[in-house]
Amino acid sequence: MNLRRSSLVAVLALSLLTSVVASTQADNRSAGEENGGHGKIEFPLEGGAAAGLVGHSSFNDNAVRNAGTATVGQYGIQYHNGPILNATAGVNVYVIWYGNWGADTAKTILPTFISGLSNSPYFAINSTYSNAAGVAPTAQVNLAGQYSYATTTLGTKLTDVNILSLAKGSMGLGTIPSTVDPNALYFVLTATGISESSGFLTKYCGWHSSETMDYLNTVPTPAVAPATDMKYSFVGDPGTNKACIGQTQTTYSPNSNVGADAMTSVIAHELEETVTDPDGTAWWNSTTGAENGDQCAWNFGTTSTLTSTTTLSGSVTAVSNNSATNTATVTAATNNGIVSATLSKIASNATGNIATFTTTASSGFVVGDKVTLPANLPAPFTALSGTVQNITAVSTANKTYTFAISVTPSVSANASVNFSGAVIVNRVGTSITFTNSGTNSFAVGDKVSVAAPAPYSVTGASITARTTTTFTVSASVPANTATVTGLNLVATATRASTTATYTYTPAGAAFIVGDKVSVAPSVSAYTLNNVAITAATATSFTVSLVLPAGTAGGTLASTTATVSRTASSLYNMTLGGLKFLVQQNWANRSPSGVCALS
Repeated sequence: MNLRRSSLVAVLALSLLTSVVASTQADNRSAGEENGGHGKIEFPLEGGAAAGLVGHSSFNDNAVRNAGTATVGQYGIQYHNGPILNATAGVNVYVIWYGNWGADTAKTILPTFISGLSNSPYFAINSTYSNAAGVAPTAQVNLAGQYSYATTTLGTKLTDVNILSLAKGSMGLGTIPSTVDPNALYFVLTATGISESSGFLTKYCGWHSSETMDYLNTVPTPAVAPATDMKYSFVGDPGTNKACIGQTQTTYSPNSNVGADAMTSVIAHELEETVTDPDGTAWWNSTTGAENGDQCAWNFGTTSTLTSTTTLSGSVTAVSNNSATNTATVTAATNNGIVSATLSKIASNATGNIATFTTTASSGFVVGDKVTLPANLPAPFTALSGTVQNITAVSTANKTYTFAISVTPSVSANASVNFSGAVIVNRVGTSITFTNSGTNSFAVGDKVSVAAPAPYSVTGASITARTTTTFTVSASVPANTATVTGLNLVATATRASTTATYTYTPAGAAFIVGDKVSVAPSVSAYTLNNVAITAATATSFTVSLVLPAGTAGGTLASTTATVSRTASSLYNMTLGGLKFLVQQNWANRSPSGVCALS
């Protein structure tokens, strides 16, 4: 066995030396039909249209393309007289792992999926396809053997020729038989970080083909030539590349392994097409060239939502915040709430419970402003002299500006006098603008406190606007409040939704954005209870947290942080106790065929 393995590895090493020239030819030909090959049929990128057998000789040959067997039911897809994989014992599958899979859960997920297909309602769809003798494939799938290649075998950049070399070279290694199994599909599955030069992730997510074996180059040369038609397929792990992930599940997947879960749909596609059209001469649509899987590419049918919660942990050793407290020196305070106008007339309505004041020019008053009336109003409005009233209505007509107040008790009905006097209004929602020396680091939304002279003293007021040398808050300022200058006061602002960043060492998987984290550190201000992470790296996570003014960051006693990760993903199939999201297959059923999962 060691001698055989050494010989096969040598053959593979030789293929690596020759693959550059050979793959240039193989990757550039449209169908790959030479040297005994039947051409590859690609599974398109998500959302892309499947080309099927378009460009292959079996499709281009009109005589073959239009041929069919009348006794075979053909519903949206036609039979072209070629062989299918319909052995009584079902189809065999050999898995050839290539690359660094390490502890990747794909090594469990993918074999579970392949084995779970056996006698499933989904794979039984293929029994709707028979040959001219009326013998259809069974629903049985047998995971018959496996072998693993290290990345060093052919490197990280493979070609179509390399894929065939890996399939051929696996024979007799691991649990894979030493001769070609004519009723099998040899899957070459590549790990993340392995490229396929003819278009993986740019043109396709996988493909299948078949090859007439050349046993003259097989070591040792068999005494009796066995069956020579090898059916093989390439399916790569796309990682988180959306081009090959079902319904763009780039964060969560049914089995918490995005790449492996994406591969299952491609594996199903290639296997069902190989069973019904192993050489491109059996079942496919005579008009489009689409095989049964192509007819339903990226069509998942009815899906269900899978919600799962995972608990992760890590050790927190330090924490910092983004300036929980900032200060600035206030030198002046002004307000925009004191406006005035000159009266020209006062009148009351028919019941005397509303008084209307006319001004000589535009006042800019609005409903809700507080107006201080002149102290020397004439009769019958004398009782209103010097009072502060709420403006209840404002109007303008022919450039005559009026404002009204509600009067209790009422004044003389329909009374009217001309009067000249100034009214002062304290604007509703008055804002105070503080001027500071130097540059402030405040932000809109920060809570600021200033121990300024009344009425400019504010505590915990939200900053509504700022420049580098001013900040503005909303406050109520009495009428006639003057601007003050020459101040030397400290303004202290606490950040709204301060971000706190924790340094940690994950016990397993790193935390990610959206995880809910809980931690009880030695500094109580940094305690978290199920707070969502807003940013994360492999060694830190950030949350939004309102901290008391002056809270310092620093080193913490090592504290355990626990994370609850709730994942929502889609699935449409359960096999071997696992959930999967798999494209539908074309059911060749009367009256017109249909994409289905069973």
